[in-house]
Amino acid sequence: MVRFWIRRGGRDWLQLTAGWVAASFLFTTVSAPFVQANLWEERKQAVKMLQKEQAPLLARLPALETHSPRNVENLQSYLESQPSLSSVLRPRNSILKIHTNLPRWIASLPLNYATLKKASVPSNWKEGDPVVIHIQDAHLNKDAQSNIGNAIQHYIDHGKLNFVALEGAFDPLDISRFREFPDQDVVRKVANYLLKANKISGAVHTAFTSAKDIPPFIGVDDDKHYHANVEAYRTSYPKVEEYKESLNRQIVELEKKKSKLFNPELFKFDREVQSYRDEKEQMGNYIRNLTDRHFHFSPRHSGESRNPGITTFL
Repeated sequence: MVRFWIRRGGRDWLQLTAGWVAASFLFTTVSAPFVQANLWEERKQAVKMLQKEQAPLLARLPALETHSPRNVENLQSYLESQPSLSSVLRPRNSILKIHTNLPRWIASLPLNYATLKKASVPSNWKEGDPVVIHIQDAHLNKDAQSNIGNAIQHYIDHGKLNFVALEGAFDPLDISRFREFPDQDVVRKVANYLLKANKISGAVHTAFTSAKDIPPFIGVDDDKHYHANVEAYRTSYPKVEEYKESLNRQIVELEKKKSKLFNPELFKFDREVQSYRDEKEQMGNYIRNLTDRHFHFSPRHSGESRNPGITTFL
């Protein structure tokens, strides 16, 4: 192959091939920007033509655009005004229907923060009397903690909180140095990180970051009982595996005794019950087995049908 290129006739072919490669490279390098520019120019012209003809580029929902609230503050009142959403709002409104003397600001909390589940109102309660709002906590759950913080912030924004009572703390929470720190953006970033890392609760995060003045945050836990509970956990935790193994051994022994002492029908029934308790059997099948056995073994119910409610369920 090399001999061919170094011959006189081969050199002519070599020069011709080199010239063709150089021309191809020059064309693809120089012409590419012009081709690309022409492509984008054609697209611009197409868009202008569509705009001129008022062609719809996206699907629209005119009703939503016309009637939807213009800001987040109006969203709650907008949702309450929609009949189609009454079933969604019913859990909160039902509390107000039962306790008509309950202040409406209690139920003003957006549904994406929390749901008002229960209200206990003394018969002699009247407008202006103290109200205690108990928020059920979910420890080490970032979404739950964020919602708790947002719920507290909502009531702070509306000036409805005299103080916030905290579990796991025993004295008033003094964070005045952080509230007065010149660079509040730094405080917010640190608080966000601590919340994300489950180092602080949603309530404490709100205390750090609230743009409005906060009420006192006070620890109301019992110091003695709290630490006694912590110590009980620390003492028992190392023994968990030991007791699990002991319990498993007892279960094995119990199963051996069942196989010897139970008659076949009772042993089968025990298997069905245990299967349901181990969440291996559906509730419907479990109830069906119970009722079938009840009517099978009870002479008093011979020939009778099941309870109508159970029949409907099954």
